[in-house]
Amino acid sequence: MSYTCCLTVPIRAGAVTISVLGVMASAAFGVVYAREIEDGIMTTSEDHPMAKFVPYVGMVSWMFLALISLFGCIACYRTKPKLATIYFWALLVQYVVDLAFLVVTMYFCITSAQTKKRNCDLRAQGEGFSHTDALCSAALSASSILLLSVLGVYKLYATYAVYVIFNFMRWVKMEWLEIEAQKVQKIMQQRQPQPMIDYDSYTATKNWSKFED
Repeated sequence: MSYTCCLTVPIRAGAVTISVLGVMASAAFGVVYAREIEDGIMTTSEDHPMAKFVPYVGMVSWMFLALISLFGCIACYRTKPKLATIYFWALLVQYVVDLAFLVVTMYFCITSAQTKKRNCDLRAQGEGFSHTDALCSAALSASSILLLSVLGVYKLYATYAVYVIFNFMRWVKMEWLEIEAQKVQKIMQQRQPQPMIDYDSYTATKNWSKFED
């Protein structure tokens, strides 16, 4: 049994663990995003009206990952090359799209913080600088830093998950090639051996006179 890099865990067990965690965590985060969008908690800065799509894209991304992980559980159970290949490529596409979404989220988060800091500075110049103004003039709020940190850790985990599923796909293909080779070998062993032809005795009984001059 092959093992994953950095962890002495069999590839199939690692793929199953990642798939199950993907289903539970992705479904949970998708529901959280949906509830916060419905309650109006997850809002974006008025300076970035285009950023209003960010929570919805995040919710769809989590639910899509939950469906992929659920399919991955089936692929880990069936261990068929076609299912493992579909699982890997679907997870890779989701990873790339989610990475682009992470970059967009970081952009809106940082620019919103810069806009907020600029507004705080203008208000401080016009109305006097208070303790609360000092808190809002930070380049990034604590919630923004926490969000970026969580997203960064998640992408590191997602990178390792894609690597494990890639190894799982290769392992499944190698297992099936070995199974097919064993089937062919078994068929060859079950075939009746062909009798050997004694060409010397065969040619000795023939009348070759008609070929002589």
